[in-house]
Amino acid sequence: MKGALAALMSALWLGTILAADAPAGASMQGFARYESNKWLFRTCAGHGKVSALNARGLPFIDATPDRILTAAIQQRWQQSAEPLRGIYAEITGYVEEGRLTATQLHRALGWVASCAERPANIPDGARAWAAGNEPSWGFVLDGKSATLRTMDGVLTWPAAAWKSDRSTAVFEASDGAGRIRVEFSDGLCSDTMSEAAFGRRAVAAVNGVFYAGCGLIR
Repeated sequence: MKGALAALMSALWLGTILAADAPAGASMQGFARYESNKWLFRTCAGHGKVSALNARGLPFIDATPDRILTAAIQQRWQQSAEPLRGIYAEITGYVEEGRLTATQLHRALGWVASCAERPANIPDGARAWAAGNEPSWGFVLDGKSATLRTMDGVLTWPAAAWKSDRSTAVFEASDGAGRIRVEFSDGLCSDTMSEAAFGRRAVAAVNGVFYAGCGLIR
């Protein structure tokens, strides 16, 4: 396994140099697997129980901020009970000249066994999602509203415009439910309770109460 990890680091480091400014593309889901002495990404095709891996595996380049994808795959692979099946990952990227360039990691999960068993805890229409523990909380933003769930109940705000720069995105809203500010920043974020690695850290401030966790933006 150490040899494979070294190969992963070497191959993706070269890819980062070649495509450091790669633009964002489409959202993709699939498995990164170490095959024939190299890492390949096979995307999931179809939906629900009929979803399966594409037969063709693509070599991929890590152009995510600070090579978060590499770190997430390495972390999940080392801790996976079945590393040979690969690491399930949700990313943003594009395919060009027979290779995939990943520009943003959403999340990586080592326990997902197949495309048909992909977790459904994040709504398909979510533009942003975040969650944390101790205390438990969850945030979802779709095209119409933003919802925060905590042990105390559910609060809802109308959707609002993002404020963002190269590494940080902020959602802010205020109405009858009070004021909410959720900041997403680039960086590897590990959720040990869900055995997941995310590409963004999230901090929510809601009516003077702070919550910390991991998240993603699509």
